This record gives sequence, C-alpha cells and structure tokens, in this order.
Amino acid sequence: MSLSFKSIPLKEFLESHNKDYADSKVFGLEEFKEKVQEHLESFDKNKGQNEKAIVANVFALFL
Repeated sequence: MSLSFKSIPLKEFLESHNKDYADSKVFGLEEFKEKVQEHLESFDKNKGQNEKAIVANVFALFL
C-alpha cells in the first residue's frame, strides 16, 4: 500500500485546518492586542530600565 497526497490550495488548507487560529475569540487575541497596546503606551516610562527588565515586561504579556 503506497501513500498518496492530494494537493490543495493554501487558502483551502488554512480555512479548513486552521479555523481556530483565524477566529481571534478562540485564543483571546483581542485581549492580547489590548495588552500589547497598553505596553506600547507605557514603553516610554520603561525606557530607563535595563534590558532584562524590558524583556521581562514584554514576556509578562504572555502570562
């Protein structure tokens, strides 16, 4: 028995297999966008921090 693959257009693949990623509500993308916006607005305040503190503040968005 040999394997065979059906080639499908990329758009069709993305629509069928990655539907959850396309729906921003599934993974809270809107909430994440709001957090990123808040971070960007306060970035000037954090400019005096060292590099490790700035990186830690960025990763805090993912928690």
